[in-house]
Amino acid sequence: MNLVPGILKCPLAIAFFAPFFAGAQATIEFANGSGPSASGPSTASQVITFQNNLLNPSNSSFTPYVPTLTATFSISNQQYTLPVGQSASGADVIFGGTVNGGGQSMGTFNLFSAMNGISSATNGNFSASGAAGTAGTGISTSSNYAVGIFNSAMGLYNAGLSTSGSHYMANITITFNKPITNPVLQIVGLGGTFGPGGPTALGLTSALTLTTPGVTLSKLSGSSELTVTSTQISNNAAHPTATTGSGAASGSILATGSGITSLSFKLYLSSDAALSSWSNASQHTGDAFLMGVSALSTSVTLPITLTSFNARAENATSLLNWSTAREEQTAHFDIQQRTGSTQWEKIGEVQAAGNSSQAENYQFVDKNPAAGTNYYRIVEYDLDGTPTYSQIAIVLFAEHTATTITVFPNPAVNQVAITTGDGSQRSVQLFSFSGALLINAPAYSSGQIIDISRYPKGMYVLVLRDQNGQTETRKIEKI
Repeated sequence: MNLVPGILKCPLAIAFFAPFFAGAQATIEFANGSGPSASGPSTASQVITFQNNLLNPSNSSFTPYVPTLTATFSISNQQYTLPVGQSASGADVIFGGTVNGGGQSMGTFNLFSAMNGISSATNGNFSASGAAGTAGTGISTSSNYAVGIFNSAMGLYNAGLSTSGSHYMANITITFNKPITNPVLQIVGLGGTFGPGGPTALGLTSALTLTTPGVTLSKLSGSSELTVTSTQISNNAAHPTATTGSGAASGSILATGSGITSLSFKLYLSSDAALSSWSNASQHTGDAFLMGVSALSTSVTLPITLTSFNARAENATSLLNWSTAREEQTAHFDIQQRTGSTQWEKIGEVQAAGNSSQAENYQFVDKNPAAGTNYYRIVEYDLDGTPTYSQIAIVLFAEHTATTITVFPNPAVNQVAITTGDGSQRSVQLFSFSGALLINAPAYSSGQIIDISRYPKGMYVLVLRDQNGQTETRKIEKI
């Protein structure tokens, strides 16, 4: 990569292998588009693909997570079979079903719904991860999604069973295509009613009992109705309803365990026995709720354990070093670079150890880095071609020209002013340290300001380019 003529390149240094902003963490979550868009009812297993949220809880911007991680929801061991007039498939517990107040046929609902689709739960009820100090943060009920599950009461009604006690209905299993550690379950809206309103209605609710060995449940956050023991998730309301905080249970449950490939639950239905019957001949009753999963992105067990990656300026080159603690069926590493563009470019390749249970150290030298900001990442490829991406490292090479560029104030709170020695216009780009382009302004005049008030505190990179294509780079800090 050639340097711009007339620009002196000298290193500033930067090693970067950390969350992009203070307080930010990378999490994997369910979001719009990562699951089915159709409605139920359906007995088919529901496959959800996790999305990556690099700056949780700073935003709800999702990108594909690599390697692909899926959660497959399935229902088994149905205890009751319904007549076709109540359920076309005969299933009593089903995906994408709901109550029907105007007939005995099961109602329809989304197979995969935004978490604000039922029960009026709030963002503060939920936690994206079990990381310390993050309880009640990181989930947006409008941006995050979950699987719709309907626990029909009609099997109990048909059998004439008492509204007292807890009744086993079916099994729900979540299977992960790759082992995961400490996932977080998102539960929305355990609880519903049947019959007249108020205290004379029958309050009914679902409960889940964990049957997977070696995993322990605990409550991270949620409404007062949500009760969690080491093996059970339930609604403690004396009179369950369908509204979170007024009789329905919603919240986040940490499933503590390593290398988890599946989570299995027995699903139950119970009531407050305010009425003697679960339903009647003109309605379809039950409990509709949502169930999702999230976790820290580092919770996924990968074929390789990358323990460090850093880059630094050394004379006029960039020196990249990385280490692994474990490798399984690894083929090679691609070294990728990007500058101000959005495209990553392969600049080198290093063979991997293949299989190793001990620390392995690697190095690569970029002999011709660009003037300005150089972003680097390592891509490990397994023998089957599956890629695993490192974090991003940055090396800055200052560009000195005859023109004086001043950015003031720096550090800044809300705005920075840019002045140029010759007063000419320049294009201005503002990048996060993760490499995300935040501002792209093709014509900034000397003395104009850039508004950075909407961005989190942290370090940013400002790239200015004149009409001849010469660039200068400045680091700015928002405080």
